Amino acid sequence: MQKKKEEDAGLTQLTAKSALILKEGLLRKQKYRCAATGKKLEKPVLDHEHRKGFLLSRSGQVRGVLESDVNQLLGKIETGALRFGIDLDELPDILRGLADFLERPLLPFVHPTEKPKDPVVMARSYAKLEGLILKSGRKLPKWWGYRTDKKGKPAQKMTMQLKAWYDTYELEPEFYKS
Repeated sequence: MQKKKEEDAGLTQLTAKSALILKEGLLRKQKYRCAATGKKLEKPVLDHEHRKGFLLSRSGQVRGVLESDVNQLLGKIETGALRFGIDLDELPDILRGLADFLERPLLPFVHPTEKPKDPVVMARSYAKLEGLILKSGRKLPKWWGYRTDKKGKPAQKMTMQLKAWYDTYELEPEFYKS
């Protein structure tokens, strides 16, 4: 029955072999460039509308040859759109709008979740300072002790008190890379 519908619509059901032949022809026609990005293809794949599962309204028709990564991204975008209740027919307009949005100048504000993390003092740097303090005959302050998080990872932040000790002993603190 499905074959009859496709024939009525002027569609040809491809076999694996005929899909490969079509892909080669499209590659030549596209000058071996991705149909979406225009970049040289390294891992070309034959892209098509999916009609499995909840996409039964789609035709399964071939759209062109894309780079594999671009094809995977497109699949994730389409699947995500459906999960958020976006009609796939509206998706091109939404993507064009998003492209315009992404090209707008950024605003002069940093989102609270993007606040830079406080640098963490390296344990060996802390140990050097501790050694200098003890060697000088001074006692360690009551608050002294290298801090770690719940998982035992280094977590000693540079406090004003700690900075004063580094300055006193003219030692440059070392930090873990964020």
